[in-house]
Amino acid sequence: MRQGKSIVAVTGIAVVSALMYSTAAFAFFNPLSWLSRQPPDDLAPVLHNEFAKVYAFYQRMAMFPVFKPATETPGDVYQDILGNGRFLAFRKDCFPGLKPVKSSSTLPNVNDAVTVELDGDAKAAIEDAKLIGGQFALKTTGNGSLSFQNVEVAVATPPELLKAFKSQNTGCGPVAAILSQGKTPGQTGVILGTVWSARMESRQVLRAEGNGKVEATADELLKLIDELGKRVVKHGLPVKLELSGSIDPKGKIEHEVTLTNTRVLPVGWQPAFISTEDLNKILSLLKQDRISIMKKTFIYERQRSPDMPNDQVRQIISKEAGFALPRPAEIAANASTGPFVEFNAENEDHVRYVAAVDTVLALSHELEVEPQRR
Repeated sequence: MRQGKSIVAVTGIAVVSALMYSTAAFAFFNPLSWLSRQPPDDLAPVLHNEFAKVYAFYQRMAMFPVFKPATETPGDVYQDILGNGRFLAFRKDCFPGLKPVKSSSTLPNVNDAVTVELDGDAKAAIEDAKLIGGQFALKTTGNGSLSFQNVEVAVATPPELLKAFKSQNTGCGPVAAILSQGKTPGQTGVILGTVWSARMESRQVLRAEGNGKVEATADELLKLIDELGKRVVKHGLPVKLELSGSIDPKGKIEHEVTLTNTRVLPVGWQPAFISTEDLNKILSLLKQDRISIMKKTFIYERQRSPDMPNDQVRQIISKEAGFALPRPAEIAANASTGPFVEFNAENEDHVRYVAAVDTVLALSHELEVEPQRR
């Protein structure tokens, strides 16, 4: 999740449809409840790519991650499901009268959080610390933990979006095509229907590292952490830094710090509409267990041969599953191209679809770039 420097259709709907897709049906989708019904996570431990780890985590909650949080709200329109700060249109322009229903919610903690999962402000603080001069540099050691505080969910149903839509407003033509539900085939874009926001708190273990010839002292580490705190203040980052404790593993002096974002920012979302063609394709793969076969084959091959080139792994898992693993951009395009159907969070197939797209994106991101060999 990123911000700043750091580190997704229908002109008329019957009344019965509006009743079926009521606000309550959307507002009460519970990511924790969905996660509790999922099998133990066996994919994340064998992933190395940071984005792959995030998609694997969000797959277990059946939502898409926000990597570059801005002001995401129901009615905003991403160019595709990858998001990444690329908007096609905004709620204030195309759905000016829309009032999403808001309520409190909960999200699970991440006990093995990679750097990319940090909120952008916390990430910026740690990255900036690497610019501190002198004999030693501040380094993060391993993965930390991430918790979500003050979680809120905002929901806008498809009928509400249709009622609030202003087709004549500037820049809303492409959105009208998405809402035409098949009358304008090939239109791309994703309207956000549900958005979760939270204040993130990250615990990270920091170490002072020199050039390999000189060992850092506890005082040197504390000086660097103090300098980090000053830089947070200097740059006006809304991050609170607290020293949590000291650690001395194998002679390496380390300190645990807590970085708390003082703002509530978007962290995850579900679409208001999903691609009919991609939904049918993914559901067919799920029915035939092919995505599960691909995931299990990947886990087996990664554990058996950790240094196997990614292209070779991609070929093996594609052959075993009986379908070619697409690249991330292709997955995003398929999931963001109409005609569209209304997304219903009470429909098990729709929720399974979102989770499956996350899984495929996790595998695809993992195999997109060769990891550094350890």
